[in-house]
Amino acid sequence: MKLVSDFTSLVDAEIASHALEAKGIATFVSSRRSVLVSMSRGGASAASLWVVLDEQLHDAQQLLVNPGHEVQLQLSREEIEEISSSMHSNDMSGALRFLFRLAGVVAVFALVVYFVTKT
Repeated sequence: MKLVSDFTSLVDAEIASHALEAKGIATFVSSRRSVLVSMSRGGASAASLWVVLDEQLHDAQQLLVNPGHEVQLQLSREEIEEISSSMHSNDMSGALRFLFRLAGVVAVFALVVYFVTKT
């Protein structure tokens, strides 16, 4: 996954994402809960637009500047949906792993507290 562009508005990032996907480029928008100030760019970023396939970076950058650009590696709508669904299931499995780890830490802590207070 490679960064295409940062946006000051989540809505603008979503609009760009939909435009790229309509041309066959798989994208991902990551929003930031708090606005981060980027010293190198001198501005604030609320969302970032990424291409899922590194090979589509050039086409994505070109399309944002020139909507008439012809995409070299164009995916079908079905392929984009499959990638998107796979990414969402990976996000969920990561969240589940985190929750299981957290539950393990809480269980160990509870056991320690139990044995300390019992003696």
